Amino acid sequence: MGDACTGGAAAGGRHAARPGPVARLGPAGHHRRVPLPVSPLLESRDALDRAACRLADVLRSLPDTDATVPGSSWTVGDTAAHVVISLRHATLVAARRAVPWAEGATSTQVAAHRIAELNTLAMSVETERGPQALAGLLLTAVDDYLAGTATLPPDRPMHSPYYLGEIAPDHAGLTGIQLSEVLVHGYDIANVTGRPWPIAADEARLALRAAVRLTPAFVDPEIAHGHTGGYDLWVRGGPRVVFRFTDGRVSLEEPGVAPVDCHVLAEPVALLLLMYGRIPQWMPIASGRLIPWGRRPWRALGFRQMFVNP
Repeated sequence: MGDACTGGAAAGGRHAARPGPVARLGPAGHHRRVPLPVSPLLESRDALDRAACRLADVLRSLPDTDATVPGSSWTVGDTAAHVVISLRHATLVAARRAVPWAEGATSTQVAAHRIAELNTLAMSVETERGPQALAGLLLTAVDDYLAGTATLPPDRPMHSPYYLGEIAPDHAGLTGIQLSEVLVHGYDIANVTGRPWPIAADEARLALRAAVRLTPAFVDPEIAHGHTGGYDLWVRGGPRVVFRFTDGRVSLEEPGVAPVDCHVLAEPVALLLLMYGRIPQWMPIASGRLIPWGRRPWRALGFRQMFVNP
């Protein structure tokens, strides 16, 4: 395992999984439940498999992993190791085993703080930084996750120390989160090393279906303090959801429940990179990949700033 990229989950290949029903998503704690479709499991597994293979190819093409990722203290090697560790964590969670590096964590209340602390603790778990070795470790990690979850239903709860209580994902959601990890950090690595990293719109849509579920836990309390307003977010060809802020707290709603201040139509790849803080908001707006309209379209300009990076 970990040596070749063949087959694919959705194609019935090496890690085929059974499809499942649409599940009800549960937003954060006090937030109301809304019937949104989760990431289709077969498609998400296949996309994760293929994206990991692409990232392994990028790593194999590198002479070293010493370059620092812009806007981060991590090197390319650190970033690749983080993706490996994230997949290992998901495999442990799927098997309902403890995540060893999480045992010393002290942050429990704020999701962004908890995840940042766990990421720091996890960096000591994998010390390999050679590009060829990291490529092999990545493929082994994705193989292990896909094999370990092959027979699990899509709505099976995944109790992760990274995503406690209010944002706890199910199997389909955790697979979508792992897909976003590979896509976004693959973008980081390719961007600094000058390698191509095409992200397909369908891949971004799958990742966004999982990411939307996490957003209520990543509100910036200082910037969103006292804010009230509704934002109808349309992902072109993908999910649509209303973010309803009430005095700084956000809940997720189905479209049409109540009036909104603005609508935003977003191209999926641009939205994925924007949500993860990889591109500034003006770029997709200027290129027509993010189009706001409605009663107060200018409010869309401040929407992303009300969230911290996941």
